[in-house]
Amino acid sequence: LRTYDVQALARVRAVLAQASRFDFPLTALEVVLLGRLPHWRSRESERDYDIAAQALSAVDAIDLAERRLPTLSGGERQRVQLARAFAQIWEPAPDALERFLLLDEPNAGLDLAHEHRVLGLIRRLCREQGIGVLMVLHDLQLASRYADRVIVLKEGRVLTAGPPERALTRDALLRAYGVDVDILPGPLGVLLYPRTVALVGDRSV
Repeated sequence: LRTYDVQALARVRAVLAQASRFDFPLTALEVVLLGRLPHWRSRESERDYDIAAQALSAVDAIDLAERRLPTLSGGERQRVQLARAFAQIWEPAPDALERFLLLDEPNAGLDLAHEHRVLGLIRRLCREQGIGVLMVLHDLQLASRYADRVIVLKEGRVLTAGPPERALTRDALLRAYGVDVDILPGPLGVLLYPRTVALVGDRSV
């Protein structure tokens, strides 16, 4: 990514922060159209509107298209911002084959149904369209279900990395979080059962 200039980078890499302070009275559709800015010739095209609508539909937010951003709930805003990120890299850029999504807690504020819908969509984009996804998640069971590889960090250092069933070990989680857990593998990821009954300092007892 370091080889791209700013404009080219914006066409192949979309970022979703954990919390957006963007609060202008734009409609949800207009917010998603902002993701298409790097692709405009002089202004938005009919194709940009089509992509924005498809991105809103993908996150189950097309019914919010004409709603103003300040009127939306936290979960609704999160889905709109996800749609903006998706719209930004919806199609391959003509001068590049790679596309990347950098996501910080994309499930923040989402209910159970939308949480799985969004993470499933991210996984599908990764597998079917070859989009590289780097995602921060604190829900380890979701990470084990939707990620191909997991990196466990503590204070910026990598403790373990690899497929979820190898990276999410009892020892790694004890070192990372100070919590002793039983780990049961399942068909849809691992199940974690903390043994912790109390916390003393930063260690479990």
